[in-house]
This record gives sequence, C-alpha cells and structure tokens, in this order.
Amino acid sequence: MPEASLQNFCQKLLVLVLPIFVLMITGCGSDGPELIPVSGTVTLNGTPIDEVVVTFVPHHAGKPAMGLTDKQGRFSLSTTELDDGVAVGPYYATVTSIDQGATRPDAQGLSTGLEMHPRQKSIIPERYTLFQTSGLSYEVQDGMEPISIKLTSK
Repeated sequence: MPEASLQNFCQKLLVLVLPIFVLMITGCGSDGPELIPVSGTVTLNGTPIDEVVVTFVPHHAGKPAMGLTDKQGRFSLSTTELDDGVAVGPYYATVTSIDQGATRPDAQGLSTGLEMHPRQKSIIPERYTLFQTSGLSYEVQDGMEPISIKLTSK
C-alpha cells in the first residue's frame, strides 16, 4: 500500500473506531444512577389529598425527587424528568400543600402557565413540611410497592 493510501485508510478507520471506543468507555445511557419508579398515595386522616407536593430528600448525597398528588391522592416521583423515578437509597420525605394560582400573562399577553404559591392556610400539619420533623423515611429499592403516606392532624 502506498503511504498516502495507508494514511487515508488509517484516518477512515479512526473515524469509525473512535466513536465506538468512546461509547464503550463512557456508556450509552444517562450519566446518573439508575432511577426506580416510585409512586403512592397521600391521605390526611384517611382522606386522599390533592394538590400536595411529596418530596424525597436523600439521607446522603444525591438529588431530591418530587411529585404532585391528583384528586385521589396519587403521586409519582420525578428526579430530573417527569415520572423518571428515584435513585436507590434511604430518603426523608416531606408533604407540602400548594395552591395553583391563575395563569399570568407575559409581556406579549401570552399565558406563562400556572403560577405556584403557598396556600394561605395549609391543610397539612406543619410537622410534615420539614424532613427534620416529618417522621417520614423510606428506602427506595428495585421492585418496591407503591407507598402509602398516612398523615394525621393530631
């Protein structure tokens, strides 16, 4: 093989092999830990609560996860994308009530979506709003069943 032809062959081979090598080293998937689907229900004195935020805060380093309950009190937790799940490990949990305000127009008069703000008087007892006082702690693991968060006003 002439030298110019060999150089051209090596360049083409490098273009084909380099991306495969990079994928083998870095991996094809996401750069974070595997996320496990976590869902459940929230009740207060046995009654499902809607429009409350369930937050999971990791005991150690990691990202928190959040979910909003529907009218039946059901939620699904998200870490970086909607319903993507939670990394395996121990978590403290909090439950916080919110109000969905009216939509607010931007400078062009277009709606920017729902504006979230705290309720004037929370239906959730204050102790459940802080992970230090909530008493709610969960171990996220593969194949776990839906969580039932049972709050009481007493």
